[in-house]
Amino acid sequence: MANRIKSARIGRGISLSELARLSGVAKANLSKIETGKANPTLETLSALANALRVRLSDLVSMDDATMVMVPSPEGEWIEVGPARYRSITWSQLPGVQLQFIHGTIRRDVYQSVGRVPGMVHHIFILKGRWRIGPPGQEVEMGPGDFLRMKAQLPYSLEGLEDDCEAFFVAAYPTPEALGAPATPRQPTAEQSRSSPSAMSGI
Repeated sequence: MANRIKSARIGRGISLSELARLSGVAKANLSKIETGKANPTLETLSALANALRVRLSDLVSMDDATMVMVPSPEGEWIEVGPARYRSITWSQLPGVQLQFIHGTIRRDVYQSVGRVPGMVHHIFILKGRWRIGPPGQEVEMGPGDFLRMKAQLPYSLEGLEDDCEAFFVAAYPTPEALGAPATPRQPTAEQSRSSPSAMSGI
């Protein structure tokens, strides 16, 4: 992904500073992303794709590498209310994109708005007691429990204990799979930053 972002920027003939201005992403963060030292969130990738005038899927398509290892300390932790998460990596299969997310929540509730049509969350609880689900359909979960949930509608993530921890895989259709034009218009950086559901794939 780092090489694809850098290649797209160089292909357009713009500097790192100019891409920072166009996307609203800090130059220091861009430098980390292009050197593979940080894993961008969905909002950051959307802003970069818009600035570079490419499809989001062009930036997150799988590399040809046989293996990709992401060291544990990497991936910027982002706080959203009582929740904290880091995007570990991305992958793509025919018609679907996958975002792998490590998340925690303290004893509180995080409310998510609807996301991309067709988005599905796969949630594996690592630590603590959780209550997860759309209004009226919440289920309580503990370590080792797994939940598959359609996530295009509003739902909540609630920590019933301190320091709850889980692993998420967000799977959603590519624009092409949804019948969108080959080069869909990406949200602007300002729209990405003001999104009511800032937890990226969550």
